[in-house]
Amino acid sequence: IYDEMEFLTALLYMYSCLGFNGAHWAEPEIAKLPVAEVEKKYQALPEEFRKALEASYLNAEFKVGNTLIKFAGKEELERIVLVYAGTIMHTQTAYDTYFRNTPWPLDLEVDLSRAGLPLTPAAHYLIINELERNGVKPTSICIDAKLDPAAVTTDLSKHAAIAATFGYRLSINNADLYVPELSKVAKVTGGKVHFKLNNVLWLAVLATLAAKAPDVLAQAAAQAGLPVPTAANLEPGAKLAQQYAAAYAAILGAEKDHKAVAIPEAVRKNLDVYEQKVTALVGHYLNQL
Repeated sequence: IYDEMEFLTALLYMYSCLGFNGAHWAEPEIAKLPVAEVEKKYQALPEEFRKALEASYLNAEFKVGNTLIKFAGKEELERIVLVYAGTIMHTQTAYDTYFRNTPWPLDLEVDLSRAGLPLTPAAHYLIINELERNGVKPTSICIDAKLDPAAVTTDLSKHAAIAATFGYRLSINNADLYVPELSKVAKVTGGKVHFKLNNVLWLAVLATLAAKAPDVLAQAAAQAGLPVPTAANLEPGAKLAQQYAAAYAAILGAEKDHKAVAIPEAVRKNLDVYEQKVTALVGHYLNQL
C-alpha cells in the first residue's frame, strides 16, 4: 500500500506486517533523460545535500558480504538520487507516522520494484543506507521477479549481500512463475528470503477447468485472447501460464467492456479437484526447498 487512508484502514485490523510500495514514488522517467538535463535537475538540489551525498558515495567502495558495491561515477549517483528521492522521502514519512510508535510490533516491507525501472545494486544500497541513517529498519525489501528479472538472477548475490549486511530479508514477488528454481535463490540468500507465490490459486483454478470444465476454460481463453491451455501449459514457469496470470482481470471481467466468465461456479462444483491441484502446486514448491 502507499496511500495514507489505506494505512489507517490496515492499522484498524492490527496486522503484524504491512508492505509499503516505495517504488510508486520513484520517477523512472528521469533514468531516460539526457545527461545535461539530469545534471541540471541535480544542481537544483541544496548544495549542502549534494556535497554530503558525493562525500558519502563517490570514489568509495562498500563491502557487503563477499562483494563490493560502488558507483560508476557522478552521473550514476545523480540519476539514482533523482529517481529514488521520492521513494526515500515517502518511506521515511510512512515509517515515522505509522510504524515507529505502534502499540504492537509491526513489520515493514518496502517494495522497490516497478515496471521499466530495474533496481541496480548501487540504487538498492543507497536507498537502504539513507533509510537506515534516519532510523528506518525494514523487515524485508521486495523485488519482483516478473518486473525485474536481473534482480533475481545476475544481480541476486549482490542484493542478497546488501540485505544480509543491513539485517533484513529479500522478498520475491511472482516467484512461482518467474523463479525457475527456488532452491538456488534460497541458497544464495542463505535462507533469508520470502517467496511470494502470487499465482498458485489462479493456476489451480485453471488446471481444474482444464480437467473438469473445458468449455469454461475455452471461454476464458477467448476472453484473454490466448490459446486454450493444456495441463502442461499451466505448469509453473510455462510461458502460457505467465500469460494467463497477466490476463487474470480480463478473464474475470474486472476490466471495462469484458464480460465475466462463470469460473467461480465451475470451481465450486469441483472443489475436490481444485483442492488437489492446490496441494500439488504447493508441494511442487516445497519439494524444491
